[in-house]
Amino acid sequence: MYSPFAVRLAVGTTTGASVAVQAVTNTGVVTNLTYTMVTTGSITCSAATITAAAGPAILVPAGTALTSVATQSTFTLAQGANATTPGATQFLCFAVTAGAGLAQGQSGTATWQFLATST
Repeated sequence: MYSPFAVRLAVGTTTGASVAVQAVTNTGVVTNLTYTMVTTGSITCSAATITAAAGPAILVPAGTALTSVATQSTFTLAQGANATTPGATQFLCFAVTAGAGLAQGQSGTATWQFLATST
């Protein structure tokens, strides 16, 4: 399964930010699920996005258990050009993969936390 996500700094933000993937909170059953997270140049999120020849920036490597963040990768967000313009959008692509042991009817959710620090 592939899912896009977009994030940017709000209007009036006066500095850029460095953003880190901090944690994953899970409910239900998420065993036999792994994921990867990459930055992309557009809202498009698919297998082709993950394996693009230009090479997306990998925030979380493929095969990471859905219960963890394997690395502490960061991405940056730029402030808007002026006080009335939001910052540029950074697009992320999440890809979740089911393992061979995934049980039929299994149900769970994952919520990722991002920490932005002014730069």
